Amino acid sequence: MKTVNNVNYLSIGEVSKIVDRSSQTIKNWYRWAAKEEVEPNQVGLPEYRRDLDGKGTYHFKEEDIQALIDFRDGISYGQM
Repeated sequence: MKTVNNVNYLSIGEVSKIVDRSSQTIKNWYRWAAKEEVEPNQVGLPEYRRDLDGKGTYHFKEEDIQALIDFRDGISYGQM
């Protein structure tokens, strides 16, 4: 976990354990949104940051984890 301006950010690896999906699956959700030409927030995906380390790791606000869980629970097989 990293803290920036009193906001806690979790890496995609940490988030994937909480959401119970692989890091690759979470990235695929964002790729799907881009392919559909919609903003991620329009389909319930929270914003992420990639500037918190030198590797470009996806980082999510701790408070946005529930949005990812809600997205996970709201999609059905074959929808993407």
